[in-house]
Amino acid sequence: MVAIVALKTPQVRQFYASQAAQDGWSVRTLAHQIERIAGSSLHRSGTHHRSG
Repeated sequence: MVAIVALKTPQVRQFYASQAAQDGWSVRTLAHQIERIAGSSLHRSGTHHRSG
């Protein structure tokens, strides 16, 4: 579960740890889920900028 260590809050870490355990996620799946959610959050918050 090294992938969740970099998450900022204990609540977020607990959420992902619970989901991974409940759904049997591999480390690769866990990392993908974190990136997918983080990426969509950045896009919605306006902090994600496209170049060009």
